[in-house]
Amino acid sequence: MKLYKEIPENKVLETVFKILSNTRSSLVVSKLEDEKDNVRPDEEYFRLLQKLLENGVSVTRYYFGSQQGFEREKRDNPDVKNIYGGEKESYQRLIVSDEKQSMSKIGNQFVYSEHPLWITMLKGCLQKERVSE
Repeated sequence: MKLYKEIPENKVLETVFKILSNTRSSLVVSKLEDEKDNVRPDEEYFRLLQKLLENGVSVTRYYFGSQQGFEREKRDNPDVKNIYGGEKESYQRLIVSDEKQSMSKIGNQFVYSEHPLWITMLKGCLQKERVSE
């Protein structure tokens, strides 16, 4: 039994929007320093994220990169609980919604899962790398 389903690259944003639209209480995301230079999320992503915050959803962002970049991220996004995850080498791209849905990247493949074991494993990776808040 597979714990996840592979997502074609052309369906990644659609899957992220679906996950965000279904989020009701908590969202965990990861961010890599300088990621915006390589990944350009649609403006819809930021609109949905802002809407979640306005609706009282707890958003936690694990930041991977320099400590200086992390401090800037905390200052620029005070409504988000920012946690320093470590250097770039420790980065794991992921999003977890309400501990019920997740999307992550394994190598070059994006995957989606609703399986509790997969979600626990993803969150465990973040906890293992966690350095400071």
